[in-house]
Amino acid sequence: MNNSIRPEIADFAQRMEFVLQNHDSKSPWQDSTQNFLEHMVRTKHFDKLKYAVCGNDHAEVIKQATHISNYCMMICSNAVNLQTRSKSDE
Repeated sequence: MNNSIRPEIADFAQRMEFVLQNHDSKSPWQDSTQNFLEHMVRTKHFDKLKYAVCGNDHAEVIKQATHISNYCMMICSNAVNLQTRSKSDE
C-alpha cells in the first residue's frame, strides 16, 4: 500500500482545518452529543448541499461538503473516544 496522501485528500483536509480553526471560539465538538452532530448535518447542511449541487453552485458545494465532512469527522472522533472508554471500562 502506498503511504502518500492523495492531493485531493490533502486539499480537502486543509479546507476542513481552515473551517475548524475559524470556529475555535465555539464549544469543542467533544462536548457535543452524537445526536446533535448528526442533526446538524441532516438539518443544517445536507439540504444546502443538495441545492448547491442542483444549482451548479460550485463554491457552495465546496463550502457545504466541507461543513458536512467536519461534522462527520466529529462524529467519528467522538465514537472512537467512546469506544476507547468503553473498552477501558471492561
